[in-house]
Amino acid sequence: MSSAASPVLERSVAIALVAWVAALACFGLDNNDTWWHLASGRFVWESGALPTHDPFSHLLGGKPWADEYWVFQLALLALWHLGAAPALTLFKVAWMSALFGGMGWALRRRGVAWGIFALASAPALVIMGDRVTVRPELITWAAMAAFLLLLPRGTAPPRRAALISLPLIQVLWTNCHPAFLLGPVIVSMTAFAQGLNCLWRGEHRALLPLVKAHSALLASVLLASLVNPYGYRLHLLPFELTETDAFLRHILEWQSPAQARNLFLRHVVVIFAVPALLGLLLTLPRREAIHWIWFAAFALLGMQAARHSALFALVSLVVIAETWGTWWDGRSARWPRSDAALQAGALTLLIALLLLTLTGWLWQTWGTYRRLAVHPFAWRFPAGEAGFVAEEAPEGHGFNDYNIGGYLLWRLFPGYQVAIDGRLIVYGGDLLDESQALVNGQADWRTFFGEHDIHWALLSSEAETLIQALWEAPDWHLVFVGLRGVVFVDEALGNRSIVERSAMGAEDLEPLAQITPLPRGPLWMAPPTPYVAVRRAKLLLILGRADLASAVVETQIAQLPDDRQLRRIRPFHLLRAGGEHMRRGHWEEAEAALRTLVEIEPENLNGWNNLGVLFARTQRPDEARAAWERALAIDPHNPAVQENLRRLDPEPSDPP
Repeated sequence: MSSAASPVLERSVAIALVAWVAALACFGLDNNDTWWHLASGRFVWESGALPTHDPFSHLLGGKPWADEYWVFQLALLALWHLGAAPALTLFKVAWMSALFGGMGWALRRRGVAWGIFALASAPALVIMGDRVTVRPELITWAAMAAFLLLLPRGTAPPRRAALISLPLIQVLWTNCHPAFLLGPVIVSMTAFAQGLNCLWRGEHRALLPLVKAHSALLASVLLASLVNPYGYRLHLLPFELTETDAFLRHILEWQSPAQARNLFLRHVVVIFAVPALLGLLLTLPRREAIHWIWFAAFALLGMQAARHSALFALVSLVVIAETWGTWWDGRSARWPRSDAALQAGALTLLIALLLLTLTGWLWQTWGTYRRLAVHPFAWRFPAGEAGFVAEEAPEGHGFNDYNIGGYLLWRLFPGYQVAIDGRLIVYGGDLLDESQALVNGQADWRTFFGEHDIHWALLSSEAETLIQALWEAPDWHLVFVGLRGVVFVDEALGNRSIVERSAMGAEDLEPLAQITPLPRGPLWMAPPTPYVAVRRAKLLLILGRADLASAVVETQIAQLPDDRQLRRIRPFHLLRAGGEHMRRGHWEEAEAALRTLVEIEPENLNGWNNLGVLFARTQRPDEARAAWERALAIDPHNPAVQENLRRLDPEPSDPP
């Protein structure tokens, strides 16, 4: 495409796009999986060998394990030793910037204007945003982009550059991420699509050379995928995930986007598919089957799991850029200034997005964040909790929930093994089901702990039911409360000194309502005050101190009256606090919390319903009836409220 836009304008679009990508990627470590990858890299480096059996979990008992991420993990460990967390953050920024900059450059060589690529990149980055973390998935994105852009279009055979570079990329991909099987799949799809192109366009003589060239390329890519320490075993591991639906039940990222809680992401995915389909229809006369097959295959893959939405976005980005680039090439000749207008529009949008991203980032960092600065990992990961375990060295094995296992591996191994972490393939569905049943109170924790010699537990606030069970158990003691979770120990012989020094009762929780500022961490890892306060309040609620939890939230609201996050969370907290007070018979406190709730949210159905329950239990039927009638005015067909009113005014035929 011969662009009429000035080279300076196009370069400005490219620079603005890369700058926006860098700003989007410039946030701290926020994913639990990063830590177990670091721990695995450290194990490989220190042992001088790749693991063949699991060394990390005491529940697995040395189960066979192939570490298919080892190259990425060693590189990650090297970066950590160079600059710790900031180095990993800068790596992510540089990688994402290079990925989109490189894709834009490669597509520009194919004739696609930077403006079109930039406009298509905006929704793609929104879809990929939640997945932009320090994980080996970054390698898959770059490898996929290389395959998509190096493979030929139309009926042309693969070039020498593809025949040489793709097998080399496949070797790296195979030793970094189990999605490496997409490499041979993409080659196969492209070969099939080019065969259809030959038949569609009537170029039958080109079919045989294409078959030979793609057969050689596919064979070399498949052989390259065998260049790994575990051989063909790595090819079987991804299929083990399909043998159970436990991951679909417990892990949100493995659920379909159609079932995802993130409605915004779901809508963006659907909206992003529209320009891809329009581009395919606009270029239908060119008889190019490759884009159709790529889009259909990855749309199907993206609908299988939310984590695959990023792959769909990456493929759709290439499809949109090439199809709309082709269409624009045919139209821009009629309007001499259209190219300049396109580039100027794209540049304006990118500058606006960049300023919006930087403004939001700086506002969070210096606005609501400035009142509290803690250890950079303490609010996202159980840093203080892990430090307590490492220092006190409790006896026996420990139990942890899935959400924090990766970080505990990094902090506590080899001194302690974890119960479970993010390595889903090695744990399998049965163990994941069992651990989640324990956390949710659906299994007998005493039996499980006895069978596995578990004498301490480090649990995040998500393990609410198990925390309550241990808190109420007379032979288990709360010994530490952090910003992310809690630590319990039992009365085993080696733990008695810990209990004597650190055991906490209900009255000992009062100082936890005061969140003391600590030394500030690096700028991009500063914690938001509401996150810290709400997590502490949730832990206090779980431990039965709804009064202290309310004090934490109300103090933060007084300090940050305009914070939208606190305003959004406050009603939920008041509802929880009212319910906890009612459960413990603290009627006055419960009434105060629920009345505050319906004052700030007059249409809160659950608030009015719970207020009616409180009035009924305190022998105030008239007030109970008024509260439930108010709830019915909000939802006239709510069965729970209708049943409450029926019990308050039973029919003559109803049993007493």
